[in-house]
Amino acid sequence: MTRSLSTFVVLLVFGLVYQCLLLYDALSKRNTIQLIGLCIYAACLLVYSVLQIDQTRSIVLGSQKIHYILPDDDVWASVRVLVLANATITGLYLLTMCFLSFKLYYEEFAWSILQQLGADYRMKRRYFTFQARHIPSDNLQQVY
Repeated sequence: MTRSLSTFVVLLVFGLVYQCLLLYDALSKRNTIQLIGLCIYAACLLVYSVLQIDQTRSIVLGSQKIHYILPDDDVWASVRVLVLANATITGLYLLTMCFLSFKLYYEEFAWSILQQLGADYRMKRRYFTFQARHIPSDNLQQVY
């Protein structure tokens, strides 16, 4: 029992630490694709946390049946609160991560990319219109 529960907790902690390192890298390089991947990774950690609720319950109840834990001890009631809190905090982390990634993607990163490239949507549309008008009709199909 102790090995199963400790393995679950250690894997979750290492997963969150790894995600924090990748998050720092993604924010320092302004990599939006990596941010989207980290949101998917956070969703996978949430699924892992939710699945571990039932796994932890079966480990504790199974240990009571084979008398590793005294049947009088209400271990599951104590552990259940912690496992549910773990899943809840991971879910809140996922929601926060997705919301902040969305805000960064559409407000901060998009604006900095447009500034770097010097792109202007109106100028892009005018340039495309200019190109479309000056293409001979026999080459028009090659463009589209």
